[in-house]
Amino acid sequence: MERGIVCIDLGGTSMKAGFMSQSGILGEQCILPVHETLEEIFCEIDQYVKK
Repeated sequence: MERGIVCIDLGGTSMKAGFMSQSGILGEQCILPVHETLEEIFCEIDQYVKK
């Protein structure tokens, strides 16, 4: 598995996630559902990271 950084953009109407490699190349990107509580948001991010 390649090491890199998970990037999260948490907006008011959508939440976007992406993976950036150590060399700075942006790879997989997706739009995640926005939830009402922080716990639900962290759960959604955790599921994305585990993919």
